Amino acid sequence: GSRPRVPDMPGMKLPGVFTFRDFADAQSLFARQVRSRHTVVLGGGLLGIETARGMRRLNTDVTLIDHSELLMSRQLDAPAAGALREHVERAGIAVMLNDPVMEICGEDRVTGVRLLSGERVDCDTVVLAAGIVPHVELARSAGIAVGRGVRVDDTLRTSDPDVFAVGE
Repeated sequence: GSRPRVPDMPGMKLPGVFTFRDFADAQSLFARQVRSRHTVVLGGGLLGIETARGMRRLNTDVTLIDHSELLMSRQLDAPAAGALREHVERAGIAVMLNDPVMEICGEDRVTGVRLLSGERVDCDTVVLAAGIVPHVELARSAGIAVGRGVRVDDTLRTSDPDVFAVGE
């Protein structure tokens, strides 16, 4: 299994910051969607794009922000990512790339995000859709080799010949 990757930055614990990984997260976001006027989604991968699209359904203003130069940068080349960006923007979602979020602003609740460039994007909701962190603690404690996840060979065998692993 895994958990959402939560960047270490100021403001992460403010009310109005959500992760999107499981059914409980989806329920919380659905309830929030009705009240949100402007949502910022952090993460330009498939989950981030789908989250932005979902939050846009009730005419909430949505800005999708990613630190990369391209949407879905691990899966798409530049022309395909450009076509995807045009499609996302035609759906009414603002896209900001290559300018990572450095801080979530607010005192009692989210009021915006500040980017590396110094630009501020006002919002009342931030959704983290910036990847996952695999649960490797059990494997590590059992002496099984881990990297970004549990290391396996072509037959899904771990470094322990009696243990096989499969993940997401």
